[in-house]
Amino acid sequence: MNSVYRAKLSGGIIGILGTSSKRTLEQVLATANQNGEEVVFVLPDTVNMLQNLLYLAILCVTLGLWCPAPGYLIVTCKQ
Repeated sequence: MNSVYRAKLSGGIIGILGTSSKRTLEQVLATANQNGEEVVFVLPDTVNMLQNLLYLAILCVTLGLWCPAPGYLIVTCKQ
């Protein structure tokens, strides 16, 4: 049985200072390993033009402090 996990990242000043992509991936992988799943592959999350405009609007509203950022999709399988 396959599962997909999403490693979410943050952008803006808070994302730069408080978010580590390595730590986020390690946490998601630890969760998958605790469930007895093996990682098949890791894909970078893609963003379309509408999402980019939304992220820009969020950055403007929060004065550059925070916005969601593209993360990773982690595909696992349980044997």
